[in-house]
Order: sequence, then structure tokens, then C-alpha cells
Amino acid sequence: MGLFDRFRRRKPRPHEGDTDLPEPATPDQLHHLFGLPDGTTVSDEGRSLTLEHLVVGELAFPSGRVAFCDPFLGDGAVFVAVAPGTVGRASALGVRLAPDHLRVAALALDLAPGAVAAWTMYVPDGESLDEDSYWGFGVDAGLACFADPDALAALHALQARYYDQPGPLTGPEPVVDEMHGGDGPAYALVYDVEPGRQLAISESGWGDGVYATYVGTDAGGRLVRLMISFDVLSAEHVLS
Repeated sequence: MGLFDRFRRRKPRPHEGDTDLPEPATPDQLHHLFGLPDGTTVSDEGRSLTLEHLVVGELAFPSGRVAFCDPFLGDGAVFVAVAPGTVGRASALGVRLAPDHLRVAALALDLAPGAVAAWTMYVPDGESLDEDSYWGFGVDAGLACFADPDALAALHALQARYYDQPGPLTGPEPVVDEMHGGDGPAYALVYDVEPGRQLAISESGWGDGVYATYVGTDAGGRLVRLMISFDVLSAEHVLS
């Protein structure tokens, strides 16, 4: 596994050393918030927040592997298996703190129809956690993604060609220009590296850190949805 794909951390998170921080929102809570309409107001830690749903788009998983990582650093070694050729639909949950200040609270990937009956934290086979620990992947570029590992490899090759240019860099900077080069930040999008190879990328909450991925299954144990929590909302939030 890549160095930045695999981290085990103890609570509290994401602000180390501050034991007064509340627990982050649970996957059940985030899943519920995804189902509420745009403009829903939430009160959390003394702040009034507004929910915004960000439509990200569809992406394919030709290899039958769904990786989740920092798109610039992850090597795709952390993944769940799906049927080869599966197409997923990604969406993100935005939380607006002010008219000009939005944070992404979670990035989700729907992989099959049906209701989620149970959520479990992704932990690699053979790994175990203490009761006060969690497992997550490291972010060092302020971004997280879902992607086929082959799409990650294609992105890294594209980045190498861009950054290794002799002389001044020319042409669009991979990912960065699409997310930040327009009239305003995109917050989340599907990035096409090449035909058939896409990544669903979003900003990662407050930025760099270690974030858990949750696996949502239906009553029969079938994988329905994946969700990355960015710890923006606490478990103590309430609908206003």
C-alpha cells in the first residue's frame, strides 16, 4: 500500500490534542442529510449552516476496483471490489458557512440501487482497530476522490508530463485548472483523464488530514454506496 493511502489514527480528529471537540457526524447522519432538500438549515457548534447538494457525475470502474484516496498521492492500493465495468454516480454534500464560504462535508458514490441498511468503516483485510481508533486515508493536497486505480495511474502520468516540461509550464494544469481556474471553485467534479478513465474529486472538508471511508450495504449485504466523511459536521448537529 502507498504511504499516503494507509493511516490508522486515534480520536479525537481531525484537530489533534483538542479533547473538547465533539464526535464527527456518523455515516447514518450524513446519509440522512444527503436526502434532505437544498437549503436545509443545520445548527452545529453554535453555527447556522445551510446544506447544498453538489452533483458530481458518473464514472466507470473498468477494472472492478473502486479506490478512495488523495488523487495526487494515492496509488489505488486501497479499494473495494465491484463488478468490472460498474458505473457509479458521485455526489457531494456541501455545507455553507457564509455566502462566500462552502465546505464539502462528504463525498458519496452510489454503486447500485437500493436502500442502505448498514454502514461499516472501511478497514483493510487483516487490519484491526482499537475501540478508540479509526482507519482512514491521508490527504496532503486538500482533495479526495473515488476512482478506478487505472484512472489514478493515468492521472499521475498526465501530471508527470505537465510538471516535467522543459522551461515554463504550458497548457492546463491537471485537475487544478478545472477546479479553480473558472469563475469560482468547483468544489467537486468528475475529471476526465482520458476516454473511459475518470475520477470523482472533491475538496476535503477543512483540507489536509486523515479521513474515513464508509461502506453502505443493503439488507442482503450488497454494496450500495460508499461515502467519505470529512468531519465538517459534528454528531451533535440539529436541524434548525
